[in-house]
Amino acid sequence: MLLCGLTFSGVKAQVVDSLEQNRMQQEMLQQQEKALQKQLEQEEKEKAAQEKAMLKQQKQEQKEQEALEKQQKKEEKQAAKEAKAQRRAEIGRGLSFSIDPAVGVGITSIFTEAASPYYSNNFSLGLTANLHYPIAKKWDVNFGVGYQMAYHEYYNDIIYNGDNKDFVLNDYLTPFYATPHTFIHTIEVPITIAHVRTNKEGDRTYLYAGLNVGRNIATDFAVSMVQSDNSTSKMYAEPNIENVNKWRLDVVLGWSESWFLFRSGFQVYFNLLPTYIKGTNDGNPIHEFGIKLSL
Repeated sequence: MLLCGLTFSGVKAQVVDSLEQNRMQQEMLQQQEKALQKQLEQEEKEKAAQEKAMLKQQKQEQKEQEALEKQQKKEEKQAAKEAKAQRRAEIGRGLSFSIDPAVGVGITSIFTEAASPYYSNNFSLGLTANLHYPIAKKWDVNFGVGYQMAYHEYYNDIIYNGDNKDFVLNDYLTPFYATPHTFIHTIEVPITIAHVRTNKEGDRTYLYAGLNVGRNIATDFAVSMVQSDNSTSKMYAEPNIENVNKWRLDVVLGWSESWFLFRSGFQVYFNLLPTYIKGTNDGNPIHEFGIKLSL
């Protein structure tokens, strides 16, 4: 009995020890799990912090890149502005505007005979507004629009024949001195290139050449006569005659100098298109040439 009691007590003690060891092992495992869980949480926090820091850094780098690009664009814009200003400074002038009133004297008898009904000269008045754009230090391109009224006076006694729409010599002698003439009203568009010279005082002179495109908008023929008392009356009139060319294309060469908004100088011109549609009696085209003075 005593032996049995001792044996039971030993077994019990072993069981208790085993349970205690199991409990301690479980507690240790739980502590290890908690420590591992804590470590994982810490690692996740650190990873999240690193990602946050990396994202912040990327945003900062992107912001800096945008600021750099903005600064570069600003510098490029400033450089372009300075280059433009430097170019303007080298040219010494910018876009300018001028008004050019002109008085002209022309001849339309370059290829005509003295007996031709077209044998004439002309006197013109005009006004042109021009824009002058510098393309280089000493060169301008000029564009304009203007109006010209030309008075053509014919040397021979002529009338306008409405049947064949042309001038013909008058078959009878007028009792008084007769002056056949035509008023031609023209809208003009000059396009020229000018060489610019500037003196020490800043005054500029222009030597230019180019083309002047014109469209005749009205052509009125009339015959005026001087009576015995020296009074003038209109003996015959024919509005909107049809033998005058509706278009003209002048080659121009001129010189001018600036004076406030105005330019004074001279211009020689030659009309490449015939002034009259039917031409002279022998069929030669009649071209007009002359000189204009800008006042």
